[in-house]
Amino acid sequence: MQLLLLVSVLVLLCSTLGVAAADSNAADDSAAAAAADAQATPAAPAKEAPQHSVPPPPLTPERMQVLLAHGVVPDVVPSARVPTSLLKLSFGADALRVAELGLRVSPGQVLERPRLNYNVHANKFYTVAMVDPDAPSRARPVNAQWLHWLVVNIPGRDAMRGDILVEYAPPTPPEGTGTHRYVFLVLEQGKHWDVASAPHITRTTTSGRAKWSWERFLQQMNDPLAKLQAINFLLAEYDESVPQIQSQMTD
Repeated sequence: MQLLLLVSVLVLLCSTLGVAAADSNAADDSAAAAAADAQATPAAPAKEAPQHSVPPPPLTPERMQVLLAHGVVPDVVPSARVPTSLLKLSFGADALRVAELGLRVSPGQVLERPRLNYNVHANKFYTVAMVDPDAPSRARPVNAQWLHWLVVNIPGRDAMRGDILVEYAPPTPPEGTGTHRYVFLVLEQGKHWDVASAPHITRTTTSGRAKWSWERFLQQMNDPLAKLQAINFLLAEYDESVPQIQSQMTD
């Protein structure tokens, strides 16, 4: 009888140990599978910080000297109204980034409107303008300032969310007229502007672009609190891309 009881205890003990071993093996197998999956699945690449996360630099005395040397001040902006910061531009999926004043470009490099980076404030609207003060030439600027682009009521930095009054037209400096300055201005509006009745100029239209003035435009908007926020400019002259661009323009 005692022998039978001993045998029963041994059988029960072996059975218990077998179950525990099986559970341990299963856990080891699950851990190994998880480790293998972790090795097989590549880690997500780190995302590059967006360009807008880096604030534009201030308009230092050295940068002010660049504006003076190229005549942007006072030809486009009076010395008393110079903005305090630099406007950063990015053309063609970041193929061309403009982070300083006076970059020399080919008209073919800036065929499409740029993305913009400038300092913004909550609940404010902004205006972006691009002008050529050298139309048709710096020696004889009878059509200055030639308006290449004008967007108002921009909430933040995305110009496509604003009211586009003048669609972007790339630089088209005429042959033999030397270097042209293409000046980009950002204005902080004091209020939302009513432009429902303002004319709309398409990309391929030249009429209505000549002899524009941002100061006169501000007077028309009746916004005494509006002010220049940021500035930049490009340099370009005639090359083989200009005739193709001009062939798309109409009156």
